[in-house]
Amino acid sequence: MFVVAGVPLGLRLDTQPLPRAAVTAVTMPLRLRVAGVGLAGAELRVARGPHELVGTGPIARLAQLLPVGAVQTLAAHADGTAREIAIPWRLAVWLIYGALLCADPVRAILLLEEIEIVGHERLGAALDAALAGLAGDQVRHMSVLRAEILCAAAVARRAAPGAFTVVAGDMLVVGGAADDAECAALATPVPTPAQTPNWLLGVTYGMLLTEAGDMAIVGEFEQAAWPRFLAPERTGAAAGLVRAAGLVWGALPAAEAAILNGMGDAAKAAEVCTYLGVLLPTQAQLVDWARTPAAAAIQFHRALARGGGGGGGGGASHVLAVNEIATALPHGRLVHARLTGRHHTLQLWP
Repeated sequence: MFVVAGVPLGLRLDTQPLPRAAVTAVTMPLRLRVAGVGLAGAELRVARGPHELVGTGPIARLAQLLPVGAVQTLAAHADGTAREIAIPWRLAVWLIYGALLCADPVRAILLLEEIEIVGHERLGAALDAALAGLAGDQVRHMSVLRAEILCAAAVARRAAPGAFTVVAGDMLVVGGAADDAECAALATPVPTPAQTPNWLLGVTYGMLLTEAGDMAIVGEFEQAAWPRFLAPERTGAAAGLVRAAGLVWGALPAAEAAILNGMGDAAKAAEVCTYLGVLLPTQAQLVDWARTPAAAAIQFHRALARGGGGGGGGGASHVLAVNEIATALPHGRLVHARLTGRHHTLQLWP
């Protein structure tokens, strides 16, 4: 058990309310930086590349709250505070996915067969609503800010869950049969190789939700699987998605992997997702921002191993790495650290 400020780190974040201001109406706080006028569909996605986002309104506060360089200020108010910022899509996902809920139609969407991801409008609406609950504009450690955002979101969504609920209309199509045909018909065709491994094709969003119903597990997987806007980014040995799936499979104890190898793909998907629900999500106080997809994959691998994965050997390490302890420290003052069998104690006080 990890303990921060005398409270288990694994405690649900919505049991730790933060003071919050009234949540204001949300009006497109995030938009895509590349407008793509005259373009649509796959052609537009190609033009947008990494899909960098522009944030205004409350989201522009991130320029004050995050360390220098995390986001870029594009325009400022007369007092020097940011009015408009550029923020990487993956950073927005990292900050808010753990607060998102899924409407029933979204739970049924296949993660890879239909290939849809949560669009920027919902990311922006949720960030806007959560940031309304944060007091002060002092710079935070990125892990601390994310934890505060998730706590504020948990409080806000009790009264107004709509801003945090992903509905079918929020989803951005980035693949599937129709999209593959469109990619192949572009002036410069985009290859659309088949996605592997096969068991991953049967995974739905609903299978990766936490017990609280949020998308924190999906968010951790997304970080390691990034990017996935186009088929070539999702396929091949070097693709983040293939690498992330390999890390999940590699975390299975050898005996359990052997059993799963004798099952069909749908059964494999169900069992692996159940296993992930035991290992993840990682406690917020141990999660730091990984600046590259490769760094995110390393962080994901450590989370799986720490949570109970056997790395193919059938036993878990249960060891906190130095960087994980360093991430936890800004959340409070370390007064005690102990490791006994399966139980970790990392005791912090504000």
